[in-house]
Amino acid sequence: MIGIIITAVVALTLGALVGFYYFRHIAKGKYNEILDAAQKDADVIKEKKLLEVKEKFLNKKSELEKEVQLRNQKIQQNENRLKQREISLNQRQEELQRRKQEVEQVRYALTTRRRSSRSARLSSRRCRITSVPNLRNSPDSLPRKPRSALWRA
Repeated sequence: MIGIIITAVVALTLGALVGFYYFRHIAKGKYNEILDAAQKDADVIKEKKLLEVKEKFLNKKSELEKEVQLRNQKIQQNENRLKQREISLNQRQEELQRRKQEVEQVRYALTTRRRSSRSARLSSRRCRITSVPNLRNSPDSLPRKPRSALWRA
């Protein structure tokens, strides 16, 4: 009987140990399965979040590129407008310079014409005075024109 009790206790102990290790192995396997499933779910969620963040980033980048493109376009338009204005001002300046030169040429021509007519009048007057010296002092001579009238002629 003692042999039976010892055998029963040993069998019970062995059964408990085998059951414990078997249960532990099954529980550890289930634990690992649950962890693997949770890890896979976490990876899927992580990938989804990364894709969302990348999509937001790409959308924001696209918006910013559009803004930069609009700003560059406005800058280009302003530069073109300024270039046109500069060309227009240069043309105006050239036109004014040309007109100024024309005015200077006309002024120079008038001055030389006035000098030549003045010198011609003076030389003709000298010729008259030198050719007829006694008429000037004679009482029968014609009245002299005022100098201002000579300049107008």
